[in-house]
Amino acid sequence: MGERSTRRITVDEFLPQIAQGERFELVDGEIIRKADPTPDHGLDQAKLVASLGPLNRHAGGPRGPGGWWVMTEVDTLYAKTGEVFRHDAQGYRRDLHPECPSGFPCLHVPQWACEVLSPGSARIDWMKKQRTLAGPSVCRVH
Repeated sequence: MGERSTRRITVDEFLPQIAQGERFELVDGEIIRKADPTPDHGLDQAKLVASLGPLNRHAGGPRGPGGWWVMTEVDTLYAKTGEVFRHDAQGYRRDLHPECPSGFPCLHVPQWACEVLSPGSARIDWMKKQRTLAGPSVCRVH
């Protein structure tokens, strides 16, 4: 009986296989196709982004401390683990990142990340990614 290969895919092998904008992630050495978004998922993501809007501005001022870059669906490289995640939302503190992080994949690890859990992706988003996301704060939206 043949055994399944346990060889992990590397970032160098992963990136040429996908075009910018395609919905794939590299999680724990495995290429994972992100589920196509459902209307419920899109509504939850829109509510999340709308609620974070007041933070998506320069630091300080009359409205409070703020000072975050808030973005959605950005391919982000976690160099320490060799993984590429596309979070539903992620944030970067402007005091740590005066310029908006950019690039494909983005090489800056966010200070927080959020996944809108769907039945098809919850196990990966909630379980497998936790090993990598020990640093950023993780919130759960459902």
